[in-house]
Amino acid sequence: MPRVPHIFPEPGQSDVADKIRERRGGELIDLDGAMLNAPALALGLNAVGEGVRVQNSLKADMREMIVSVT
Repeated sequence: MPRVPHIFPEPGQSDVADKIRERRGGELIDLDGAMLNAPALALGLNAVGEGVRVQNSLKADMREMIVSVT
């Protein structure tokens, strides 16, 4: 059992969860469920993830290294 309860709102019930779902292709993972206990933090982490993975001009190998160490 996780130490932090996971929160998985149904689609349309949480703007933050919906934004995370959009970035993840419609699904939430356990990390998202834990982070949704603090919606502002979850939203910030989602923005960082999108910035690193999508909104950048990094080469694929550099991007993968950043994702691996964070």
